[in-house]
Amino acid sequence: GYKEWWYEQTITLPARCANWEFHAFIPSRNNGITNLISASTKNLYVQATLNNLVAQGNSSPYFTNPPVPYVCIGQPFSYNNGTVENNGDSLVFESIQPLNGGCTGNAVNINYSSGTYNVNNPFACTNTFSCNSGTGTVSFTASSQQIVVVTVKCKEYRNGVLIGSVMRDIQIVIRN
Repeated sequence: GYKEWWYEQTITLPARCANWEFHAFIPSRNNGITNLISASTKNLYVQATLNNLVAQGNSSPYFTNPPVPYVCIGQPFSYNNGTVENNGDSLVFESIQPLNGGCTGNAVNINYSSGTYNVNNPFACTNTFSCNSGTGTVSFTASSQQIVVVTVKCKEYRNGVLIGSVMRDIQIVIRN
């Protein structure tokens, strides 16, 4: 099982700006994550950006599928975040390195636990990992039992102009 908290807030910004950044920091990741350096894995840090010079009244995309898929070793697997975007904007997805940060918003990349891991191969999956830039679907075939964190960033474009982004950590539990 898992616990899920949704935080929602309507904010009236004091001015228009191309570079608003919002972030949340919660020391709440699970123990036992295997693809990240252990000292940094407890802190969940996510952020969103907004350019309200060109996108007043924008609603950020949000994710509807639970971010805790359970997967079997050696079985091809695909996970879609169930992204919903209510403004008709174009979305582009990418795999990024998980972040760590504090209340001040100073985000830093969390180092992977192996020198062979990176955003294109973030855990033991024999280089089968991919993130579809049009749908945000991550696909892979895991090669060992592990608990991993993958982070997907969703960029939102209106008329070809970047107007914002949101990111999501996905904890993937891989078992025999």
